[in-house]
Amino acid sequence: YYLSAMRQVLGIDDKYFFIPACGVQNIKPLISIVISWSGKFKAVFDGGREGKSAFNSIKNYLYKNNEDLLKEQIYQMEKFEGIEDLFSKDDFDKVVVGEARADNEQLNSAFAKSKKKELLARLFLEKVRSEKVVLSDETKKNFREIFDWLNS
Repeated sequence: YYLSAMRQVLGIDDKYFFIPACGVQNIKPLISIVISWSGKFKAVFDGGREGKSAFNSIKNYLYKNNEDLLKEQIYQMEKFEGIEDLFSKDDFDKVVVGEARADNEQLNSAFAKSKKKELLARLFLEKVRSEKVVLSDETKKNFREIFDWLNS
């Protein structure tokens, strides 16, 4: 949901669709379905423990440890524990969650776990579709890196 929303915020016109996996444990079956439909895919993994584990699982499952081929289709956000961490803390609190966190040192992804992660993402997408959302340059830059990779 976040990528669909940010595509609109950034004004990116592209020809691909996002399928929210709603958890890395669902990536492998989604990739298998897309491949069985003779489709092309690209996947974005977060840099947290579960994301790294899923990344390595897919690397072994589909690419027989061929990292070059893997990196053409799978992007790992190594600097970010979760996709929520692409937002600046201020943007995440004000625009996505709508409230400040008690612990300002807490990562956005950890803060989101105390909420309902998927619901936050869907509500953000709805907000972007219904009103103009203003985000910081930091947030835009972080998401633009992913879109640059998607369009490479």
